[in-house]
Amino acid sequence: CEEYEASTPYYALRAPMRAALGLGPEADTGEVERRLREVAARVDATLVPWVPLLGILLGLDLPSTSETARLDERFLRETLADVTMRFLVSTLAGTPTMLVIEDVHFMDEASADLLRRLSRSGASLRQALLVTHSDPATTWAPTDDDDVRCLALSLLPLAERHLAEIIGIATDESPLSPDQVDEIARRSDGNVLFLFELLDAVRTTGTTDSLPDSVEAVIAGDIDRLSPSDRTVLRYASVLGASFDPRQLSVALRDEAKLDDALWTRLRGLVDPDLAGGMRFRNTLVRDAAYEGLPFRRRRELHGRVAEAIEATSGVSADEEVSSLALHFFEAQRYDKAWHYCRLAGDRAKAIAANVEAARFYERALSAARRLRGLEATERAAVWIALGAVRDTAGLMDASFDALRRATRLLVGDPVEQARVYAKRALACLHSGAYPLGLRETSAGLRLIATLESTDAIGARASLRALRAEIRWHQGHAREAIDLAEAAVVDAERAGDLHALAIAYMALDASFQLLGEPEKAIYERKAAEIWSRLGQLRSLGISELNVGVQAYADGNWDEAIDWYTRSQENCLRAGDRATAAVAGANLGEVLVSRGSLDEAEALLTEARRALRAAGYTPHALFAEAQRARIALERGRGADALLALEAIVAEAATLGHPAIAFETVVQLAHAHAVAGDPEAGLAALADAASTAGEIAALLSVPVERVRAECLMALGRLDEAERCLDSALAGAMRQRLLYEQLLIRRGRCELARRRGEEPSLEELQEVERLLRLLGLE
Repeated sequence: CEEYEASTPYYALRAPMRAALGLGPEADTGEVERRLREVAARVDATLVPWVPLLGILLGLDLPSTSETARLDERFLRETLADVTMRFLVSTLAGTPTMLVIEDVHFMDEASADLLRRLSRSGASLRQALLVTHSDPATTWAPTDDDDVRCLALSLLPLAERHLAEIIGIATDESPLSPDQVDEIARRSDGNVLFLFELLDAVRTTGTTDSLPDSVEAVIAGDIDRLSPSDRTVLRYASVLGASFDPRQLSVALRDEAKLDDALWTRLRGLVDPDLAGGMRFRNTLVRDAAYEGLPFRRRRELHGRVAEAIEATSGVSADEEVSSLALHFFEAQRYDKAWHYCRLAGDRAKAIAANVEAARFYERALSAARRLRGLEATERAAVWIALGAVRDTAGLMDASFDALRRATRLLVGDPVEQARVYAKRALACLHSGAYPLGLRETSAGLRLIATLESTDAIGARASLRALRAEIRWHQGHAREAIDLAEAAVVDAERAGDLHALAIAYMALDASFQLLGEPEKAIYERKAAEIWSRLGQLRSLGISELNVGVQAYADGNWDEAIDWYTRSQENCLRAGDRATAAVAGANLGEVLVSRGSLDEAEALLTEARRALRAAGYTPHALFAEAQRARIALERGRGADALLALEAIVAEAATLGHPAIAFETVVQLAHAHAVAGDPEAGLAALADAASTAGEIAALLSVPVERVRAECLMALGRLDEAERCLDSALAGAMRQRLLYEQLLIRRGRCELARRRGEEPSLEELQEVERLLRLLGLE
């Protein structure tokens, strides 16, 4: 659909979906829902709980099911694409199929996003997706990271000799003279659409004299040649958009023109029936030409008529037509109604993750608000906050900040609400990795409420401190993060703010782990309990993932597998496939450690692909590092080194010190195994010199790997001291797997000295193998 209609989320897919279901424009919500459930139940019963998502494509707000209610709105688009693909695949029963979508440069953003996702998820099916567009800036296409075979064909202007051939074929029964053929071919300038418009003009006038210079001029001439009544119908219809319901057109016309039975025959070629049973302009050029022919005053009047008709039409819910009402009242300059419906339309678009469309509606609402008197500042601030949220989700960080700043200015006199907006600004910084700016936002918010002791102020302070703690942890400043998180816990408990309390707990555990003090990391399970009580499945899945990481480090591998599995399940129920893939990568790590290399490789390959596609680069690098471990275990040292060097280089650009340092440790181990221990020692020294507090997190494996390098160089006494230091740290932190690796290293050290390992050492190795389930 054209830009005029693109504010209605998923509008571009509405007509094809209704046509696929065999429904006309007159079908009401109940009939559409019944038909949708009937088709879903017939083709794939597992789709029935997801019918409300398919309803989104039809512009319907269907009652939630337990499955859709649990879905986190941040992952609605991905789940919608999955459900839509399953629906299409089941409906088509796996038959070879070509899906054709034309003029995607006019598509609304939500539809374009769905198209991109469908192109990825359907890459392995017996289907071809064919799209046409005239804008080279169209961004729907798959990216280089997608496993999609994409063939792009650029259609250049046709040569005049080819145009002449087309004219000859088209006029075979009534040939034109060579001069006329040459003139039409020259005038069309390689454009086939213009060519046929010129042919029609020549057929009508019988001459090539005074041929128009553009296709727009041709269309304008076609419209001007209509009777006054038909011309009025066409221009009034343009107010309804590229496609329209004749019933609404009748309301807009009132008594100014008649819709007689032969009308559509007379307008054929300009307006044709569409797939959903309504009417559609032949192309957007026709619609635009008709619309431009209306005076501005008449446009406003007609938009108002249409809006009033939609609002008053019996059997049509205003909620279902809220996008159309918002658009028409806004264009009619009925700003009171536009303010109301644009807010509702923005909220609805936000709820279905159509963030660009939601932003447009909120922007229109705020534009209308400037022309209204008596609106409370808090009402306008709420819309600015909502606009900031959808802009942030759409990746428009600067625009998001601008909206939140405007909201902050409107809340002067309410420091607590201002502080809450600063928390939203800080959260946006955290999501984008703009940590210094996030710290400034939390500082500004905390200054506003430093001396306030109301329950709301204490809760806002808890949120700001918890966010600040999380930012400082990400920056590697664990001790400061702990102080902030502990203060946030006190405030959150006083205010009864469970959300802030859970975030503070998570920051505490992450910071203690960073300092190499896992015995103090006892809060993540409490956070998981809170997320479960709040019903926030994605956050619950993240906490379960973190608990699983600690269980793995403690050597409780069966427990770790259980936590990772639960994390995957809850993240998938929330629609978060990326975090589920993180849990999958961690499961792969356990399998590598257990020696189940084939199973681990399959799991890690799948996880890596999902994480790369989702933009979870640090976690994708973790999965790739585990695959490098597999290569090393299989004796492919050169492959492992090559992979790890690339991972280290990419990790250094991320601003995530823990990932970068951990990968360097693995690289040093690979150097020791592959025969270049000097390079391993150098890599460890370089990383340690810039690690700061992060070094404590990996102090045990660093000492163990340093010992490996030293042993390879024959520096056995130095290696022994490193192993002793590593063992002491591993025992203090209860790292069973590290203890096993270190004791195996001590046995190897004894053999290099020409001695047999002590019985005590061998018994410890056996004990650790039993505890880890590796016998």
